Amino acid sequence: VFSALATRLVLGTRYSWLQWSGIFAAVVGVIIVGSASLGSERSAVDATAPLGVLLALCARVLQSVQFAFEERFMKTGRFSPLMQVGAEGAIESAMCAVIVLPLVYFLPGSNHGKLEDVADTLRMLQRSPAL
Repeated sequence: VFSALATRLVLGTRYSWLQWSGIFAAVVGVIIVGSASLGSERSAVDATAPLGVLLALCARVLQSVQFAFEERFMKTGRFSPLMQVGAEGAIESAMCAVIVLPLVYFLPGSNHGKLEDVADTLRMLQRSPAL
């Protein structure tokens, strides 16, 4: 669904009414399944279900935009496929280091009071001769 919207915006891909109706049917199905998980009886574990759904949707949107731009760059021929895959890996690793690791360090959790104690993880990696 998000890929269709991203390719429409980024690449100008045109879809027929039949394809749009299929996309609409998929959206309705996702809404039904998603609302079933959010509408059931709540427990301590289920309290994070809305956050999980939101994060999954955000991930799909970002992946769809990445797919559309990847296709755009592949069509122009400015980058070799190997260079493009390497650049994606480097950019995603940098984003993980700059956004995700600080985020999980400051969120509360069971690892020394944090969701993930990044400093402790780095110490463990440094002390492990196998790694």
